[in-house]
Amino acid sequence: QHQLKVRHPGVTRAIQRDFELMLAVIDGLGQLCKLGLFGRSFSDGIVMLKESVQQFAGPLREQVDLSREGQYLRMFAWNFRKEDKVNFPRPLFPLVSPSVLVETYEPGEHISRYVEGRGDRGDGHNTELARIGARAMLHMLIVDNLVHSDLHPGNILVDFKPRFGTSWLVDLGIMSDEQVNAVMTPSVVLLDAGMCTTLSKEDQVNMVGLFDSFSRLDGDDIAAWTLAFAGEQQTCADPEAFRRDVKASFDELKDRDLFRKGNTDNGAEALANVLENVRVHNVTMPGHICATVVTTLVLEGWSHQLDPAHSTLSEVRRIINMRKGRERARSVAAWLESVMLNEREILEGIDAHWEIKF
Repeated sequence: QHQLKVRHPGVTRAIQRDFELMLAVIDGLGQLCKLGLFGRSFSDGIVMLKESVQQFAGPLREQVDLSREGQYLRMFAWNFRKEDKVNFPRPLFPLVSPSVLVETYEPGEHISRYVEGRGDRGDGHNTELARIGARAMLHMLIVDNLVHSDLHPGNILVDFKPRFGTSWLVDLGIMSDEQVNAVMTPSVVLLDAGMCTTLSKEDQVNMVGLFDSFSRLDGDDIAAWTLAFAGEQQTCADPEAFRRDVKASFDELKDRDLFRKGNTDNGAEALANVLENVRVHNVTMPGHICATVVTTLVLEGWSHQLDPAHSTLSEVRRIINMRKGRERARSVAAWLESVMLNEREILEGIDAHWEIKF
């Protein structure tokens, strides 16, 4: 079975017109600022607003180019070729163009049904689904350097298959619904890959430093890595004030021991806290970095709803702690044999690409 995606006629022109209109209004306000009609903070806000609109325009234009989505889908299929828990629709070349995309039909129900507690197979697989999502994100970020930037629940399907060696029992029809559910194993299908992000070598170093700092709730390091993303282009007027505010907020989270085992607090709060301080202090963050952080925030949000005891940032900490040798060799070996995604590649990616001071 196949499915057809067709770009709505005129949508490209409409997007271009809307952005031109927004930029014209922003430029008009900028001219009024030069006449001294507004204060300095308002003027700075206008500059940041223009940068934000320009940064958002690029990914949106990419998303309506269906040939680009086809290329991304082919790349994801190759990147996850060894994994049976993460799948993507397959584009059918040459039936791919900027306005038309023919791809394979993938069965499943939206993960939002499980987030809302309405999944066909109940909530017995929620923890595994949360872990699959977190590890898929880490695989994209660390191993592949190609991140799906639109991982909201509406773009994720859940499918179930019998565990290895049990399909014949299911086919016989002699098992109860509860027994069938017990031998089923979930996988996910990621849809709508039109918006994707890649990072430079320097950005990769900064991103792993940021996520490592997140997992340790180290406000000083979080602020430092956040400021480092823009390098010499950083426009924050008072970096020290930004550092103080971030440190104060994360000291509070640390007192609550946000990521302790069994804590049901949402790690998305930590990510949202940094973005709020970025806004308040006019910290410059490149658009592709914001996209990666926001994607992680969205993933953290819905995976936490699936399993309140799970955190994507905890997964980051656990993997980095493994790299630092803080877990027993026996536990590491057993864990590596049991994981559903190939996390050996993630660890190798940290070794090969990221310059972390361990």
